[in-house]
Amino acid sequence: MVYSGTSLLGGDKKSFNERSDRLAYAIFPSAAYVLLVLGGILSLLAPQRGLTLVAAGMLSLLAVAIRNSWSIAIDAASISPGRENSK
Repeated sequence: MVYSGTSLLGGDKKSFNERSDRLAYAIFPSAAYVLLVLGGILSLLAPQRGLTLVAAGMLSLLAVAIRNSWSIAIDAASISPGRENSK
């Protein structure tokens, strides 16, 4: 949560080259964690709806993790020989 928050506020500007990176690495995980917290709170009042929100949050985090893992794998596999020394 701290990383997502600082990323959204611009604390790490050089790591996000595209807007889609900011969505994938900051906004979507934050939204999934909000779903988890709201689901936990709501499970005390209405257990069925609360657990549904918890399940939606967990599935969202799983989807974000798969997307981020795939992005890292594609990036690592597509490094050209001249690009590896520029980092």
